[in-house]
Amino acid sequence: MLNKLRNRKKKGFTLIELIVVLVIMVILAAAAIPTIMGYVENSRKAAYLSNMRAVYTAAQSALTEAAANGVTVTEYTTVIDGKKSGTTFIQRVADLSNMGSDKFTTNTTTAPAAKDQYQIVLSNGAITKIVACYQMNGSTPKTVELIPGQGSDVMDTTSTSQA
Repeated sequence: MLNKLRNRKKKGFTLIELIVVLVIMVILAAAAIPTIMGYVENSRKAAYLSNMRAVYTAAQSALTEAAANGVTVTEYTTVIDGKKSGTTFIQRVADLSNMGSDKFTTNTTTAPAAKDQYQIVLSNGAITKIVACYQMNGSTPKTVELIPGQGSDVMDTTSTSQA
């Protein structure tokens, strides 16, 4: 009987071999997941930067429109068409960028604290930067900034996490 068991052909894998393969797969997955998550975050930032460039172009158009009407834009609520109850700067930017005005925060002192919120920072009637919140980690927003380049349309970007 013992000889029968010894002469039997081996078929399949032993439990130890299966465990070794699983351990190797777990190690490879643990190394790959952070890399993949980095790609996901970078693509998220790139999508928001594209939107922010559209917002920048819309804001520049709204500022030009206001200047043509003899209005200097100093805040979001500045009426840019010269009428008493006309279109405000932020409404015009929302229209030109095909986004709802609810996507823009009017708080100019702190960065946007909700996902999909944009903030246009104005100084002396010019755009100094645009900030967007692209991800929430619990209660901590992650933001990306678009800063117009000096004398050109070159944009510098930075990423920050607000505490």
